[in-house]
Amino acid sequence: MDFRELRDENQDTLWIAHKAARLGAYQKLADDIFSALERGWREDPGVNSRLTTAATKILRNVAEELGHLPTRSVIQVERATVDYLINGVKPEDVR
Repeated sequence: MDFRELRDENQDTLWIAHKAARLGAYQKLADDIFSALERGWREDPGVNSRLTTAATKILRNVAEELGHLPTRSVIQVERATVDYLINGVKPEDVR
């Protein structure tokens, strides 16, 4: 059975398929991180940094989930060829 078929058949039974459940999981993780920071993890800069990074990612994911972040756009830029002319230098002398 293909993964997509399996996913489509079980969409209603997977907790991750429900927006409210996903947001609840994010909220639980964020609450645990904030509680850990309040209990004194601030004394260890390495742990503090990792917990803060995780909390920031969670908050960003929730904002994306709720549609509060602007859509990212991809900008196509054409490549340009640039020729330089240096007065007094012959191109064959540079090679």
